Amino acid sequence: MKQIIIKGFAVLLLGLCFVFQAVDVQALPIVVRLDISDPDISVDENFSVEVRVDGVVDSDLLERFGFFVDRLDFTYSGNPFVFGAISPGIYGDDILLATLEFIAPSTDGSYSLGIKTASIGDTLSSDGLITQNNRYDMTTSVNLDVSSSPSAVPEPATLLLLGSGVVGIAAYSRKFRVRG
Repeated sequence: MKQIIIKGFAVLLLGLCFVFQAVDVQALPIVVRLDISDPDISVDENFSVEVRVDGVVDSDLLERFGFFVDRLDFTYSGNPFVFGAISPGIYGDDILLATLEFIAPSTDGSYSLGIKTASIGDTLSSDGLITQNNRYDMTTSVNLDVSSSPSAVPEPATLLLLGSGVVGIAAYSRKFRVRG
């Protein structure tokens, strides 16, 4: 009886090994995203964009990256080619690769801002997102609405209230001067 239980347990373990070997575990794809510091952007305003990556697995560590800043209508004073190396390699989600500083255009409207994988080819070791075993395209963009900032002119009702307060204080102080 004891041998039957042991043989049954061995067959069960062997069967589980085949089941787990047959299951093809798919890793989530690596996603490059651009995070805007403040989505409410006004004309000529300074703002920053963080380049982040998600989905890097521990079996394929992130080692290097390189991309061009596709600024289009925005002012960008940094180097248009951004690259970096990570040693030792890292994995996980929400990995910050770079923070880019921009100035919004002088006119309001909808604009696109992005990064693109350098098309230099294999001559550059930081062309795209480089892991231990793969090379990924980093091309991505984000649409931004740039609006005119409200003017700092006070409303007429505010001026009327302020003016009546000043007149009231002047009349009140004059009343005490006449009595005194």
